[in-house]
Amino acid sequence: MVFKSKRDVALIALFSSNIFLILIALIVVLTTLNLDSLEKAFLGGLIIITGGLLVSSVLFISYECRETCLFIRNGFFFKKIPYEQISKAVSVQFTMTDLLSGYRVLSSRDGLILYYRYGASSIKISPTNKALFLAELQQKTPELSIEKDD
Repeated sequence: MVFKSKRDVALIALFSSNIFLILIALIVVLTTLNLDSLEKAFLGGLIIITGGLLVSSVLFISYECRETCLFIRNGFFFKKIPYEQISKAVSVQFTMTDLLSGYRVLSSRDGLILYYRYGASSIKISPTNKALFLAELQQKTPELSIEKDD
């Protein structure tokens, strides 16, 4: 089952303003430096690629419970977490500090922290229907510990 990420207007505005500032900085460099046409083409391509990656990482977030793993998509990027590695899920209301730190694939303050046994060891996510997502995850991972930190 595929779960989309819940979206908060405030976070989308924050992410959008960051994307806008990064792209403006690249455009200023492109227009103010004395570059030849090849360098301008390269920088223009970089602006388009950067914009595409940033926008897709905000708009296309999903969490899919597959046969053997939780598949987390963040635009063009993805992460696979085997169910046997997931040990705990904590339901939380993220603070601004939480949103700016750690490994996160979310677009809402209302979310979950999943703890697992390799790599970054935890990931912050925000499925639209937390209860249904947790039920699906519990079905795939019977030993999962679920906590509420709200």
